[in-house]
Amino acid sequence: MGWQHFDYNFINEFLELISCKYEYFINMKSIIASVLVLFISCTTENKNTYLTSEDPWPETLGNHRAVLNVNEPADAVELNIVWRRNDRKPEEKKFIIINESGDTIKNIQRIFVDNERCQLVFGPIEKIGKYYFYYLPYFVQEEYGFYNKGYLEHENEPEKSWLGKIEISKLPKAKLLGFQSRTAFDSFYPMEVIALQSEKDSLLNIHKNNFLIFPEDRKFPIRMLNEIPQKWIESGPFLNFKGEAQRNEYYTFQLGIFAAQKDLENIKVEFSSLKNGEVEIPVSNLTCFNTGGIDPYGELFVKRVDVEKGKVQPLWIGVDIPENIAKGNYKGTVTVSPKNAEPQTVNVSLKINNEVLTDRGDREAWRHSRLRWLNSTLGIDDNPTKSYSPIKFSGENTYQFTGKK
Repeated sequence: MGWQHFDYNFINEFLELISCKYEYFINMKSIIASVLVLFISCTTENKNTYLTSEDPWPETLGNHRAVLNVNEPADAVELNIVWRRNDRKPEEKKFIIINESGDTIKNIQRIFVDNERCQLVFGPIEKIGKYYFYYLPYFVQEEYGFYNKGYLEHENEPEKSWLGKIEISKLPKAKLLGFQSRTAFDSFYPMEVIALQSEKDSLLNIHKNNFLIFPEDRKFPIRMLNEIPQKWIESGPFLNFKGEAQRNEYYTFQLGIFAAQKDLENIKVEFSSLKNGEVEIPVSNLTCFNTGGIDPYGELFVKRVDVEKGKVQPLWIGVDIPENIAKGNYKGTVTVSPKNAEPQTVNVSLKINNEVLTDRGDREAWRHSRLRWLNSTLGIDDNPTKSYSPIKFSGENTYQFTGKK
């Protein structure tokens, strides 16, 4: 029996039996089960690599490709890969296969295509070596402005004479070497590489909570709302977050909320202060940008957050770190409380170094410190910006500005 047909229910029933007999294993059940899921998911397929090309290819081929290897000439070869795509209707988009010499393959016969897997036959193959499979080509817009084009439509049907030569069971196999993005900006890895349905089913069979929390570093913004990334299958849900920050930094991180078992209603977020001995960062310095803030008129507002079953809601958390605070490890909690589900509490540990960030971190976009600008009240009062004088009317259609008339 292959690992892909492994009975995950057996794992859970076995751990339940142990837990009932030996109290020690109750706390270990989730850890053991998560390790088993990770082990099994890794053995069902080779670990794919996701890289950025060192030499960007022409944009007309799209921004993503699979790199293949074919080691023998043939009328046709079979490709069967797990590609974990998040885009809608991948079966409707054009496929282009080119060998490393630049020759385009004439015939592509699709066998099965969805967001998880792709099985197809292509040929004829006259040269061995690398082949590049471009699966998201689009119309390139040369001018600037609003993009109003789209992806290229399905490739032409293969030649009937070529199809007549194919016996799929006897075809050589093309080997997947990995996936590439045209530039680092285009990359889907790791936050837009989806988990397989079988992996999600196994995860939910082990973790029975109404919702699961996946703390995530700011370097990996949560992008998918309808899927969970493969990365979360590997890590599993957990209730601890560790980060590292500098003095005077506006530090941010995320909590990914996955509505695993039912719809979640009116999620509230509550903080404790972050303490390091007698020193603390007060609750007033912590913010959840998704549940409220300050509107354009300087007024406080509260936002209702509901999450449909099977969906993901990222919660962005901001921590305003004082410039004069002592370095050290600051610990506290964030509690997530849906109206219709038991609350869960995440333990937060933030290591603050001695370095001071004079710009709060705003020069480096990956820090997401500019999120605090959403709650800024600068510029909404009647006072001019510092070093400028109020505008004055001098009569006869004349106004005086700072240094101007």
